[in-house]
Amino acid sequence: MQEFTPQSLAEFDGHDPDKPVYIAHEGKVYDVSGSKLWRGGLHMKRHQAGHDLTTDIAAAPHGVEMLERVIQVGVIAKERAAETVDPRLPSWLAQLFRSYPILVRHPHPMLVHWPIVFMFCVPGFSLLALLTGKHAFETTAFHCLGAGILFTPITIASGLFTW
Repeated sequence: MQEFTPQSLAEFDGHDPDKPVYIAHEGKVYDVSGSKLWRGGLHMKRHQAGHDLTTDIAAAPHGVEMLERVIQVGVIAKERAAETVDPRLPSWLAQLFRSYPILVRHPHPMLVHWPIVFMFCVPGFSLLALLTGKHAFETTAFHCLGAGILFTPITIASGLFTW
C-alpha cells in the first residue's frame, strides 16, 4: 500500500482529469474515481476530494459502509492518522470539537425542525384558545412564537456555518 502525506493526498483532488480521485478516512486512502458522485472531485457540492474526510463522513447521512464499495489504495502517514478534526479549522473551534465530539455532527438538519414545529403550533394553540376560551392556550401560543423566533437565528447560523 502506498503511504500518503496530506500534501501528496491533495494532488488527487479531482481537478486533474489524468489523475484518480482519492479521499481519506481514519488513516486509509480510498479511490473514489469510479463514483459519479465524486466527478470533478466534489461530492454533494460540499466535500472536496484530496482530503481526510473522517469528520465529514462521521456526520454524513450515510455511514462508513459506503467506503466498502471503493478500493483502498493506501494509508495516511502515522502522524496524520491520529488527527480527526479538520486542520483547516481555527484552533479554538478544533479544540471545542475535540472536547465535545457530538458537535462535529452537523447540527443544522436537527435544529431546522425546532422553529418549524414551534411556528406550526402557534396557529394551532391560537385556534384552541378561540374555540375553548381558555387563556392557557393563548399563553402557550405566545410561548411557542417566542421559542420559534429564538431558534430561527440559531438555525440560520448553524446552516451558514456547517453547510
